[in-house]
Amino acid sequence: SYDVVTITSDTTLSSSHTTKYLVCNSASGITLTVPASATYDTYAEFVIEQRGAGQVTVVAANGVTINSSESLRSARQYAGMGLKRTDTNVYTLTGERLVV
Repeated sequence: SYDVVTITSDTTLSSSHTTKYLVCNSASGITLTVPASATYDTYAEFVIEQRGAGQVTVVAANGVTINSSESLRSARQYAGMGLKRTDTNVYTLTGERLVV
């Protein structure tokens, strides 16, 4: 089971966010930054929900690659996304994202 963590402003992901359900709750947009050389598990996972009206944007820090078939932004309120670490500084973002 996932513990729920509420995020209300721009945040850099850390090991305390892994295997958590990240509820992003804000009327304005929230940026989640994925740092380079993170210290979390090799195949760490993050589950993200856009709870408020503000769109959630996942941003790669310098040296980080985020693979995605669509944009790196949540589609709309209550959209869910999954961010999976697949290699050192490489991630895949899936789920309900804004179509570009």
